Amino acid sequence: MSEDYLKPDSIEWALNHLQRFGDTDIFPIPFEYAAFSNDWPSFKTQIENMELSCYQTRPFQLHLIPKQYGGYRPAIQLDPLDSIIYTALAYESAELIENSRISVDQKIACSYRVNLGDQGKFFRENNGWDDYLSYSRELSYSERFGYVVTADIVDFFNQISHHRIQNALEHAGVEKKRASNIESFLMKLTGGQSRGVPVGPMASNIFSEACLNDVDHFLIHNEYTHTRYVDDFRIFCRTEEKANKALHDLTNYLHTTHRFALQTHKTKIWDINEFATYNLSDPEEIELSSLAEKIRTFLLITAWPYSDEIAIDDSILDNLNRDLLVELFDACLNHDPLHYGFAKHLLRRAALLRAGVLRDRVLNNIDKLVPITREVSKYIKATTKPDERDIGLKLIMGYKKSNYFFLPYVKMWILDILISKMPESMEKEIIELCRDSEKELGKRPMALLAMKIGYHRFRTLRK
Repeated sequence: MSEDYLKPDSIEWALNHLQRFGDTDIFPIPFEYAAFSNDWPSFKTQIENMELSCYQTRPFQLHLIPKQYGGYRPAIQLDPLDSIIYTALAYESAELIENSRISVDQKIACSYRVNLGDQGKFFRENNGWDDYLSYSRELSYSERFGYVVTADIVDFFNQISHHRIQNALEHAGVEKKRASNIESFLMKLTGGQSRGVPVGPMASNIFSEACLNDVDHFLIHNEYTHTRYVDDFRIFCRTEEKANKALHDLTNYLHTTHRFALQTHKTKIWDINEFATYNLSDPEEIELSSLAEKIRTFLLITAWPYSDEIAIDDSILDNLNRDLLVELFDACLNHDPLHYGFAKHLLRRAALLRAGVLRDRVLNNIDKLVPITREVSKYIKATTKPDERDIGLKLIMGYKKSNYFFLPYVKMWILDILISKMPESMEKEIIELCRDSEKELGKRPMALLAMKIGYHRFRTLRK
């Protein structure tokens, strides 16, 4: 059987993607991706010469991440070399997988539609959520249906069969050798277990969508009207009997073909009016009715997705009104339950605007915002200057008082903020926190600090 190597352009694209968007949507970006650039031609050549069937994956970090409404989910951060290879494998398969899926204009398989860009972007804007929401509304208000089945797969990413991915890749036109090597790569990551893809990397969304392609075709073949976003299914039916049959058929197919099960508390048959009332609000248009027009204005004015930095005239920011940011964020914090989707959006926009008006509120509500620690951290980094020692102290104190300071994931983000933004004004506090975190995070944070402030300065401080 012929040997299998990654293409040079794919490796280049993968590094570009990782440097721009990170290796996950959960953890801080490792410094290695920037370091690779110092000797990239040599390093890239080494990857080009790695025969994929012989490649051995490296150890990875596994952390439990707080879920938005309680509990934890496991997430892993791959070794940077593994991330480059995993991303390049997805890149080379992405367009074939996309072409095998139901056409995007049908708004059935809505999530993570591929639109490869030369700047390292995998997907279309908004990852298909707009299509999922708009088509659900269209079907709900069409007067053609009386009931809706909603269903969600239990522990989806951790239950995806590697062999099913291999089959889906071959069906999409990926060469058999490459499909087999992707299956082998995933199995090495899971220690020989035949299920599970890494939670967090964008590459995993490519392979997970390939895995569910046959489910979409099964529902269409059986004349069901449905739409799907990742593993969330909505099936629209004329009668309650038809809805029960649809749920039976979906459950049976997922079990017999994939060994998937549906989450009991998220699986339901809705009356169409009840469904529309409780399920058709966009996360960015939540139950803040008195602020609805302000929210729409805010989202419109600040709609700059994929922007790394924005230069905004102060007069525009004044027109936006800093008080509006505060008003919206306060309403979000006081809403029960807290709407994390909208909170994320506000923090992202405030970070892009470099608007520090939310910092005190963020630092005083650490426990509430722990499930979106990533967005909190990025906001603090975007709005804090290196000499703002008081913010660093408030950050440490806020997390130490919280119920989640024991989490390595939380400590990782605190150290990322402090080391990247204020390594000199907070040297002693950072060293103390590094020491306290060594059991969970190892010596890496201390090494990052030494790299940031210089080895000689670091040795002096440790004496």
